[in-house]
Amino acid sequence: MTACEFRTALKTLKLRQSWLAERLGVSTTTVNRWCTGKAPVPGYACFVVALLAELATYRGHRQT
Repeated sequence: MTACEFRTALKTLKLRQSWLAERLGVSTTTVNRWCTGKAPVPGYACFVVALLAELATYRGHRQT
């Protein structure tokens, strides 16, 4: 996942960087570095964001 894809996913899911950082046990600065491309997005962060996206999709389908 590129920095742009990661940033877009957070925006789409309406997640704050600070919220994700707290759940992943990293600093907000670290998440910001992933979003800006200053550091590569690690696989575990991609996995968590993908799971959150799937959950949002699942919940959206259940409510309709």
